[in-house]
Amino acid sequence: MHRNLEKINDIPIGTRLICGFILVVILMSSIGLIGFFGMNAIGNEMDKVYSDGTVPLYEVTSIETSLNSIRALVFRTFSVPAERPQDLERMQTEIQTIDNLISKLKQESLSPEQQANLTLFETQWADYKSAAKNVFSLLEDGKTNDALTSIANGGQHANTRRATADTFASLKQGILVDSKNIAEAGHAEKDRIIPLMVGTGIIVAIIALAIAVFLTKGITNPLHQVINQFKLMKTGDIGARLRLSRKDEIGEMATMFDQFSDYLEHNVVETMHRIAAGDLTSSITSQGETDQISPALSNTLTSLTTVINELQKISSKAAAGDLSARGTPGKLQGSYQEIILGFNSTLDILISPVNEAITLSRQYADCDFTARFNPKIRIEGDFKDFRDALDRIGTEVSSALKVVEQQMTDLMDHSGKATSGIEDVRRGAGIIAGNAEQTEHNAEQSKEGIAQVLRAMEDLTSTITSVSTNVEAVAQSASEADRQAKTGILSTATTEEGMKSIKHSSSEAEALVKEIGDQMTEITKIIDIITDISEQTNLLALNAAIEAARAGDAGLGFAVVAGEVKELANQTGNSAQKIAAMISTLEKKSTMAVKAMEGAGEAIEYGENALKETVQAFNQLTISVEDISKNMTSVAGATEEQAASFEEITASITEMNSLVSETAKDAMNSSATAEEALSVVEMITSIITDINDSVATTTDEMKKFKVTL
Repeated sequence: MHRNLEKINDIPIGTRLICGFILVVILMSSIGLIGFFGMNAIGNEMDKVYSDGTVPLYEVTSIETSLNSIRALVFRTFSVPAERPQDLERMQTEIQTIDNLISKLKQESLSPEQQANLTLFETQWADYKSAAKNVFSLLEDGKTNDALTSIANGGQHANTRRATADTFASLKQGILVDSKNIAEAGHAEKDRIIPLMVGTGIIVAIIALAIAVFLTKGITNPLHQVINQFKLMKTGDIGARLRLSRKDEIGEMATMFDQFSDYLEHNVVETMHRIAAGDLTSSITSQGETDQISPALSNTLTSLTTVINELQKISSKAAAGDLSARGTPGKLQGSYQEIILGFNSTLDILISPVNEAITLSRQYADCDFTARFNPKIRIEGDFKDFRDALDRIGTEVSSALKVVEQQMTDLMDHSGKATSGIEDVRRGAGIIAGNAEQTEHNAEQSKEGIAQVLRAMEDLTSTITSVSTNVEAVAQSASEADRQAKTGILSTATTEEGMKSIKHSSSEAEALVKEIGDQMTEITKIIDIITDISEQTNLLALNAAIEAARAGDAGLGFAVVAGEVKELANQTGNSAQKIAAMISTLEKKSTMAVKAMEGAGEAIEYGENALKETVQAFNQLTISVEDISKNMTSVAGATEEQAASFEEITASITEMNSLVSETAKDAMNSSATAEEALSVVEMITSIITDINDSVATTTDEMKKFKVTL
């Protein structure tokens, strides 16, 4: 057994893996074959479900839909006679559809019981479609009662329809049961195939897992030995060897690993020990074009030799007094380069402070007093005092320049404030001048207003004179009114006769309105009868809608007709209610008219009494007109007194006009004074502008200096 395993280890890993995969594929193929035959059996059962179950069920459902449509068309032809030809044509189409479906159903694979039901249904269907056609024929011949008898309970149409429906229900139920049995057979086949596939899959998985474990151990165990050897090498132990006796890829890898360990131990490590001892004369032999270890050791020896030569050169020149000499790193890298650069930095520390002082002095000469001695430059000893002195120069000059700059800023602020004050004075003077002009303007307008008042007073005086004249005319009119009042007394007698005629006409109109009210009552009774008929029609439409709902899809057309009848009934009821409301309104208005006629009679009687009072009023009017004539005489006297008062007011307004003229002169003087003040303000503004220009020039010059904040 052990020898057999060794022989397997001598087989290449790729060959072993391919053989294992082929074996697993063969096992998986067995599962696929079992699944293929099982799925094929399940597919056959599903085809049987479609051909022997779904197709017959679809055809039966289509027959049921057409039967319901025929039933609906028979009932619809009673409610919509106008569309009877179209309904007959639709019924013929549905009959043809059912005949075609019966022919297809007879070709399906039905059970013997369903074949018998189909034969019975076909016989009953012939009777039913004949009865349906007969109903249309009776209606076409005008035999509506015979047609109603046929569709009523016990009639030919009703009996054949029920017999056909019962047989069809048995046929449909039988097909449903057969479809269910076919589906259950398919599920049974599925339940048989799935456990077989699962069991086979488990067995194949176990075998595949065993093969995988065997192949994995044959590869991973020697790999673990190699990994352990790498771990030892990582810790610096390169003395251990693998020495595996295998002929596969892992055996070849172990042999190469042992050879590499020998090379590291006897060539590389031994050379590194000689370099550490200061022996740079060792030579390294390259192991080939891809060798990276030997060139790395050779480069190390070359870099060390270059560093030593550069340091010796700098030391020789420094000893000769040449302090500008520097080492050249060349192609050196890393720490070797840092050694040369570090030695150069040591020399730079000695001359860097002097170079920085020159640079700082040049910046001070360029007005940049923010510059300071570079703190990054490392200095020691006396160079520290030299650095502090240079920095103090920049600090002191910056402080002095900042004081000057602050004084310029303050001067600029004060100048701005003075400018702002001058602007306020100028604006105030302008306002005073404007107010003076406005005052002068207002005075002129006041003079014009006073002149208008004087003219109005003259007009008013003239008006008072006219009033006095009119008072005399009123006295004459009062005399004329007295004469007209006497004439009115005569006219009232004629008016009294007219009132009697109006009273007689009002009585006749009242009788006519009462007669119209009686006719309105009769119309109301007729409307009640129409409303009752509408409610009965609505109830019949509701019953028809219920019957259509019971009929299902077949009653949709009848339901539409019932809905239209119900809507017409509702419209009739609504119209009757509107007419009733209008009649009610007319009755109310008739009642109001009667009351109005009665009120008119009372008003006529009241008018007769009023005429009598009018005669008395005309008599009293004559007396009042005489009193008016006396009062007009008193008004004329008062008007003359008002004319005298208006003359005194006119004198006072004339005196006010002279005062307004003096105010206008004072306003003109104030305007002249304000203009003189504006001239002085302009002179002060010019002086402040010159000061601002000087400050701006000084500030611009100060900006050339850079100082610390």
